[in-house]
Amino acid sequence: MFKVRVRREELAKMVAQCSSVVAKRSTMDIFMRILLTAEENHLTMSATDLEVTLQTRIPAEVSGTGEVAIKPKSLSDYLRGGTADEVLLELGENFTLHAVCGGYKSDHFGISSEHFPLISRAEESEFVRIDARALSDAIDKTIYSVSSSDETYNLKGIYFIREEAEDTPKCLKLVSTDAQRLNVATVQAENLDVFPETGGLLVPRKGLQELRNLCEPLVDIHLGVYDNSLVARTDDSVMKIRLLSGNFPEYRAILPTELGYRIWLNRKNFLATVKRICILTDDNYHLAKFVFNGDLLTISSTNPELGQTEDSLGIDYDGPEITTRFNPNFFVDLLDSLKSDRVSLEFSDSHPSYFVTAPEDPGYSGVLVSVSYDV
Repeated sequence: MFKVRVRREELAKMVAQCSSVVAKRSTMDIFMRILLTAEENHLTMSATDLEVTLQTRIPAEVSGTGEVAIKPKSLSDYLRGGTADEVLLELGENFTLHAVCGGYKSDHFGISSEHFPLISRAEESEFVRIDARALSDAIDKTIYSVSSSDETYNLKGIYFIREEAEDTPKCLKLVSTDAQRLNVATVQAENLDVFPETGGLLVPRKGLQELRNLCEPLVDIHLGVYDNSLVARTDDSVMKIRLLSGNFPEYRAILPTELGYRIWLNRKNFLATVKRICILTDDNYHLAKFVFNGDLLTISSTNPELGQTEDSLGIDYDGPEITTRFNPNFFVDLLDSLKSDRVSLEFSDSHPSYFVTAPEDPGYSGVLVSVSYDV
């Protein structure tokens, strides 16, 4: 049995972090619960769905010890409704967690922690310091092109690979592809010995979303590899993401090398235009016609069930007229993730791949494959 006094805002934030990790549906009730552990001067909270595991803690006034596994939604709703700065949690009989926040009281029925999965420690792992904001930015630029198809299991994550060429700074590259587009983002780091010298790590989408959330308020984060998992560590939290198996394709072979033409576009204007075109796209009709002609790009879309639309914007291009087709939603994903005022599309007259770069997004490059290609 324990009594714990904590700040309400800190507890609410910790519950929210762990809530996103727990399984939304499971045949085993324990995977839909979070584990509260009262320790000396701290309250620790753990959550896992076996793919992602998170342990985090906050300072607390603690008397006694104990553990209880509860479903997080009712506790989260309770904390949201509280108005006092502090919350008193007391573990009573039959694993009932009594909560008091000012005059607002609530009981939450928990269960024993004995069936909660054992969470292995990662103290043996070596870690490398990474700029958390740069890592978060790299995830944003690559996560949207992770494949969601069960038929391409080896594409259902972001590929983390170290690069230490003699003529370039040491960096960690994040690569993703769904076979229709490819994105590469770079994070600089001083020491990458914790990552394999050859090959890389395939990190699943959900784990990456949670890793990005962990990065958000931080300046630095520490990454390591332990027990077939990518491990992220902060001052108060440890996250383990189980790695995917499978061979990620050699992404360098996908990057086009012979590029004869270049188109410059204003990113915000281009983004606004393709968003307007997207209003008539759906799962069955998701292609738009792109015509690059001199200083003008005209985009049009026809949906037999909804109608048709057309829009245009100015561009910087002096090559031959090009007519091709893309999924405009792919451009929305890409342009939303970038910061540059301008983006560049490079292509050749012999290959349907468009190579994307942006001056104010160093270390980023992407490839979009057009559906049809006419010069």
